[in-house]
Amino acid sequence: MKQLCMTLTGALAALAVASCNKTDSAMPNGGGASDGRVAVQFSAGSLDVRPDAPTRGDWTIRDGKIGIYVLDATESTIADGYANVGYRFDAERRIFVPVSETIYFPVDGSKRRFVAYSPCREVADGLFKVDLSEQPAPEEQGARELLWTDVTPAYDKTTPDVRLEFKHQYAKLTVRVKNGAGLTGEDLKGLVVSISDMRLKADFQLLTGKMTPTGDPGVLTLRGAAADGSVHTALVLPTEPAEKRTMNFKLGDDTFFWNIADKRFEAGKTYEYTVTANRTALGLLVTVADWEEGETGIGVAE
Repeated sequence: MKQLCMTLTGALAALAVASCNKTDSAMPNGGGASDGRVAVQFSAGSLDVRPDAPTRGDWTIRDGKIGIYVLDATESTIADGYANVGYRFDAERRIFVPVSETIYFPVDGSKRRFVAYSPCREVADGLFKVDLSEQPAPEEQGARELLWTDVTPAYDKTTPDVRLEFKHQYAKLTVRVKNGAGLTGEDLKGLVVSISDMRLKADFQLLTGKMTPTGDPGVLTLRGAAADGSVHTALVLPTEPAEKRTMNFKLGDDTFFWNIADKRFEAGKTYEYTVTANRTALGLLVTVADWEEGETGIGVAE
């Protein structure tokens, strides 16, 4: 087995856990070897890969690194010992270069397939442990986004250029709130927006792309994305409808529960809603327009 991204203590640990943290190597991507081996050349695909990317249309690679697995041409098994090999993005050349270990094609011409993901981190048995119970601050969402490429077509040493097409594995929810009758902009600073009966943890299988929820459903609290309380946002797991799910708007002693039992979130989609909050004699009441999957919805809270 080839050396993994981090040197681990003990042979047993080395077999079970792979990591992406090694000192950068001077060998450029696409470099050759003295024995004639051909290095795989990885380039960025459809997403705009920039470490300082501020929006979801782009993305942020934590420490500029991704993890790459090499698979057999026909089966989802790791080939040549290349498991979670760390590469980093070279923004100037728009390619990925080795952190330490370089991935080579077999000299006999055998084909290989590839999968890559970000953020690169230590994993065991190819399982990326997802935990969204504590939501990242809005400015940190890019670094917390789980991105995955799908399994690429098969390549060999005669076609060394591998284009990595990353896709978002979470959905993103944004709720924009306006103050209406009986409320001031200052009042909105105390608003808390949450969703009940949400899956917060999961196992993501890096070799196949399968997301399996784990643990019990719980309450997901959106993070404030504006100092005046007008924007709330969260990353969420792909989610099927759930009978008791509600979106909750809490302001002081008043809470309004919006029933979203028939709604789902899909990976890669952004859901944005605007509500106007009004305080009446009955307290905080919310009326929301129909939910459009992956589109912008408009509602009124009164």
